[in-house]
Amino acid sequence: MNIFVCSTLYHVYVSLLICCEKESDKQSIFILTSHDSEMKKSFQSISKKLSSLEQVKSVYIRDRSRLLDNLMIERVKDLFINKKIFKENKVNKKNGNFYLFGWNQYHLYRTNAPFFRIANSVILVEEGASAYLVPPPSKKSLLLKKLYGMNPKFYKDSKVKHILVQLPENYLAGIKRKVNMLELNDMVQQLSEIDRKMVFNIFLEEKVRKQIEYQLMLENNKGAQKIIILTQPLSEDGFENENNKIKYYQEIIDSYSGATIFLKPHPREKTIYNFKNVIILDKFFPSELLSFFSFEFDKAIGICTSAVYQVKAKKQLNLKEDYFSRK
Repeated sequence: MNIFVCSTLYHVYVSLLICCEKESDKQSIFILTSHDSEMKKSFQSISKKLSSLEQVKSVYIRDRSRLLDNLMIERVKDLFINKKIFKENKVNKKNGNFYLFGWNQYHLYRTNAPFFRIANSVILVEEGASAYLVPPPSKKSLLLKKLYGMNPKFYKDSKVKHILVQLPENYLAGIKRKVNMLELNDMVQQLSEIDRKMVFNIFLEEKVRKQIEYQLMLENNKGAQKIIILTQPLSEDGFENENNKIKYYQEIIDSYSGATIFLKPHPREKTIYNFKNVIILDKFFPSELLSFFSFEFDKAIGICTSAVYQVKAKKQLNLKEDYFSRK
């Protein structure tokens, strides 16, 4: 059995692609867990549709509190909740594969650490193509993370069978030894029409999908250059204040005067964008789904986000690619 531990909609999207691969004929358990309130809303909006899929045995939303995690109370709750999940689904941990997205090169994340501890077989999947840019923590921070069970040397453990990444050459030597290529574009291309529709419908209702397609078609007929901007939760994650973040995207918009501009907010963002003459798309779906539309943009633009490479566009611009490594 495959157990997918997801903390973002992107994680769910990649997990579904893995489920749809020909080799993956097992029913899967999805554990959706995050500290973020916006992400919890997103999980609630898709959990019923996700659990209805024939590839999915069950779906659990593990509601975590950052405060209780800091106090190590969540760690105690993990013991009981995980035991309940495995008992209900008759999971044999010896035969189960745990797919974990919550990690960077230097440590595990707290949302995934409990599952790493109990698993016998782990497959690590990167959070995005630019995940390798996360800077190393200080020695003091690393010591604290070790105290919280976030295991700085996780990739050396024999239970880690594979590490799926898109740019293996950018990772530490220890990680490279276990790397398998994560070929997202190929995985999408290999989807059957039925599976393609299934993945799409998990995140976007048919009515919303048709509205977006109609909007794209109308703008396409105007003949103007079509730009899509993919935002990042820079203020929510403490990298920028709200005003600076909005200013960054306003500057991009201003540089394409006369173009038709679409803006796709990140699902975790709380910012309400009010840019003039910009079409704001629904935030509660992974931007990678834009590749499912037949519509092609002239440019896909973002700040340090690999999502631009998953959009059908004549040109993909990932600005400030080293943004997170410089912060």
